[in-house]
Amino acid sequence: MKAALTSFMFDAQSGVYLHPEYVQTMFDYTDGLEVENRIYNILKETGDLGIFSEELASRITDWPTEYHFSPARHNLLRHFHFKKTDRVLELGCGCGAITRQLGETGASVTAIEGSFHRAKSASVRCKDLENVKVFTANFHDISFEKEFDYVTMIGVFEYCPVYFKGDDPISECLNVVKSVLKPGGKFILAIENRLGLKYFAGIEEDHVGIPFFGIQDLYNRNTAVTFGKVELTSLLGENGFCSIEFQYPFPDYKVPRVVFTESAFNNPDFRPAEIIRQLTSRDYSKKATPLFSENLVWPVLDTNKLIPDLSNSFLIITGMEEAHLTEPTLLAVCYTLDRVMKYNVKTEFIEDGKEGIIVKKSPFVESSESDPVLIHRFDDERYCPGRNLDAEISKMIYEDDFEGYVAKIREWIDFVIRNGIRCANEEDIYKSTVLPEFIDCIPLNLIITPRGLVYIDREWKFMKDFSLASLLLRYLVDVKQAVFIDRHLKGKGLPCGKLLNHIGIKFNDEIYREFIVVYDKILQSVYHKTVSAGFLQWVKMDPLKGILKLRLLIQKMKSRSGNIK
Repeated sequence: MKAALTSFMFDAQSGVYLHPEYVQTMFDYTDGLEVENRIYNILKETGDLGIFSEELASRITDWPTEYHFSPARHNLLRHFHFKKTDRVLELGCGCGAITRQLGETGASVTAIEGSFHRAKSASVRCKDLENVKVFTANFHDISFEKEFDYVTMIGVFEYCPVYFKGDDPISECLNVVKSVLKPGGKFILAIENRLGLKYFAGIEEDHVGIPFFGIQDLYNRNTAVTFGKVELTSLLGENGFCSIEFQYPFPDYKVPRVVFTESAFNNPDFRPAEIIRQLTSRDYSKKATPLFSENLVWPVLDTNKLIPDLSNSFLIITGMEEAHLTEPTLLAVCYTLDRVMKYNVKTEFIEDGKEGIIVKKSPFVESSESDPVLIHRFDDERYCPGRNLDAEISKMIYEDDFEGYVAKIREWIDFVIRNGIRCANEEDIYKSTVLPEFIDCIPLNLIITPRGLVYIDREWKFMKDFSLASLLLRYLVDVKQAVFIDRHLKGKGLPCGKLLNHIGIKFNDEIYREFIVVYDKILQSVYHKTVSAGFLQWVKMDPLKGILKLRLLIQKMKSRSGNIK
């Protein structure tokens, strides 16, 4: 017999609502006792439990802490606008990361978690939010009222076969959802795609840790099970959900950097693959070596209209009536969250009938503080369709075409010389001072068009003098390129220095020191990090190791898109 939600009682010691007579069904989902104790203790020790908590972010040391504490978790639902009058039922709330986000909207949140230990963590995460209640029980053992505007299942639906023991566990689960939604209510579902491109590349299936497990349909009643887009559409439709909207989080729904709507793949002027190729699919086992380069495959899939079917994850909004949560003009929303808070940004790609596609940037928080050296800008831009120059450079590296690679680098240099020089040095053009707004003019931000290169995403101005050579080093100090350059240019020295010498730029300590000073300022301002100028001498002793060290230092602070992110 099911227990009525109203019969649960608050347990002050745990902060969780328990049923006085309910005997909890065996619920063995866990990250491991050591991990879950660690998560719980960190939450207990933390003062700021909010979705932008720097305290929690500073405690990220591995995948479990990233999953539970990273602000990127909340990118999945940031573009949805819940109201204070909404009632939200979260089925399978885990340790409360999404619960906290829902609670901060002001909506009334009822969170259900089968694991008592994880429910305690969720309760601690939301302890200062009076509008959040956390219950522990297997949700199919609870009797709910038909009172919710939203039901969410984030990374939960795939476990239906494990915890619903009837002949049709999927339908049983969906019947629970239907039974609690108000008329016009919406069901929000996030799940991996069994046909995600990363699985074809040999990355282990996220739930069982075995390559090709899902795409070979090796699931059984003792494992989680994921589905492709057609399968999910059929399952939802057969169970009475007539309005189904798919969205596509990348690299996946767990810690997304960008979410695409269906409109993104129906607009002929928009190029989703140019954004996706700059991201890397997550291998949570950290064991696999991909069988191919995804960043070369996504554009091919885009050309053939296959990205929606091979997206690594789905975000689905559905209901028994019309169920849309985003404006039809929204194509995509990207998030940059690895900076100092005042520099974190949201970037939206929006269809505008008159202007085409508009790119809108906005800060997460308004700040009165300003930096006289590094100026942050939020000007709207017209979207420029096309392939970026970095994609062409990457292709040359994969093809081992050194001359083609050098030609593309020269194309970039020539563009900056023609358009971005503030004060030319007649004796040495590479010592010329570059315009402040060209600090981000690297191949990742140069779009190839029939009329030539177009510089996009001019988010920053660097008000101190910096040379063309320093700008070049911003892009060329890269492990992938270092190995490639070393293979083609023999001799000792820093790989990027050998390349500069090869194309006619006399590389020396002065150039590198200037680069370190410029980069130091950027890292200090944007990330509160530093790269010591003394690092130069260490690099000289072991150039490739030095590059690897520098890359590791900046990798967490620099977006895959190559901007100052």
